[in-house]
Amino acid sequence: MKTLFAILFIIATGLLVCLAYLFLRMLDMNSNLWLIILDFVGMMTSIIVLAFLLSNYIKQPSDNRPNKT
Repeated sequence: MKTLFAILFIIATGLLVCLAYLFLRMLDMNSNLWLIILDFVGMMTSIIVLAFLLSNYIKQPSDNRPNKT
């Protein structure tokens, strides 16, 4: 399960980077205000998802026990 959280965290981080880049480009090009607001909302949602994934990753127990035979 920790592997799944790590993969989702990496995907969400990549999404946040892309949205931040798009946000800065849209600000530079004087795009439509509604598109800038939607992009900003997407960045905030991505940050919330990252916090959720990180907290669940930390709560997962690590399985470093030796195997019982």
